Amino acid sequence: STPWGSMMADYRPYLMELVSRRMMEPGFMRIVLSGGQTRFPPLCLDRRIKVLFTGDNPSPALIDPDVGDGWYQRWLEDPERPEMRTYTVRAATDEGIVIDVACHDNGGPGHHFATAAALGSRVLVIGPDPMTAGAEQAGIDFHPGDATHLLLLGDETAAPAICSILEQLTTCNAKVEAVVEVPRLADRVDVGPDGSWVDSRGNHIQISWRARCGQRGDQLTDAVEDYLDRFPQPRCQQDRLEENPDDVLWDTPQGPFGGFYAWIAGESSMVRQLRRALVDGHGIDRRHIAFMGYWRKGNARMWG
Repeated sequence: STPWGSMMADYRPYLMELVSRRMMEPGFMRIVLSGGQTRFPPLCLDRRIKVLFTGDNPSPALIDPDVGDGWYQRWLEDPERPEMRTYTVRAATDEGIVIDVACHDNGGPGHHFATAAALGSRVLVIGPDPMTAGAEQAGIDFHPGDATHLLLLGDETAAPAICSILEQLTTCNAKVEAVVEVPRLADRVDVGPDGSWVDSRGNHIQISWRARCGQRGDQLTDAVEDYLDRFPQPRCQQDRLEENPDDVLWDTPQGPFGGFYAWIAGESSMVRQLRRALVDGHGIDRRHIAFMGYWRKGNARMWG
């Protein structure tokens, strides 16, 4: 499935303004966006939204709240076509939404907005429309069903989603491990008590942060091998994956699963490498793996 196709009708534009920013760690800036009519569902998990960097004078056609899923066509037809990026909603409150922005050395519009825009600067957010039946689940790809063993893997662009998932798990009494590969250990984000805790649903949760050494994803590949040494999974007979490097790498199956479930997100070639390790290397049933190529090396236009 593609990242947006089936859920376009559940989204609409919101004109929002930057009301606060706070440096979380050297690699992340937390921003709060507020808008008078914004009421996102409180359950965030890995919910995706689009942010259009329109400046303070956006096209009236783009900000029309009644445009619904027509926003994308209007964006394509806009002569100025503002830059657009995808983010995870870290939290939703009555005041607005919280976004943790991964800051890059050669940052794009999201980096510049998060670190340098004046408070009160405006952006156009494409988010769930509370008037539609699918709003609660719109943009959410974490669907573990009744899995009992969960493995979450991602790079720094997936860190906000992983932290949000761990704080709002929908499973009960599951063993949940998350591993995040970041450029430097100083970039890790505090989540949970000391990185290991039991939540109110009885989930046993552990998160570890690993500094990148060598190629992106090498630390996560090692994490896969370590996890499956400790929790071996039955091999599944299935056809070998047919892959086209130009394909959008995105598949988000929905349970019930039972047993094992993996959620993988980040740079596309890294996600592909991890999927191969699980599916081809260890015979894990691909129907138990959600994998999302948030961005592609050399083309960061999708994310951040």
